[in-house]
Amino acid sequence: MLVWPCRVCLWLFVATALRADDPPERKTVVVDAAVLDSYVGRYQLLPGVEISLQRHRQRLIAKVSGQPPFEVHAESETRFYWKVVDARLTIEKDQDGKVTGFLFEQAGRKL
Repeated sequence: MLVWPCRVCLWLFVATALRADDPPERKTVVVDAAVLDSYVGRYQLLPGVEISLQRHRQRLIAKVSGQPPFEVHAESETRFYWKVVDARLTIEKDQDGKVTGFLFEQAGRKL
């Protein structure tokens, strides 16, 4: 049985293994700080796995349970991507504009 020295090592291994190619080039846009603030919070990805979003200056930082935080870059006001791995998240809102959750996509899987 293979034992990983830390969860970060496992995360980086899995993230690298799931990437068929380097992530595609994407354009980045600037999102207003007030909009980013409305996204701050904790969201359940899977049972026992959360993604927390925090704003740091004009940036949105995502932290998956047990993993280090990474900046997610805005493609639009509601769509963000990681540069360290080919993954993205799309913020979901109701008709009143209130955040209801998000869609996480990686390696062809949507959660």
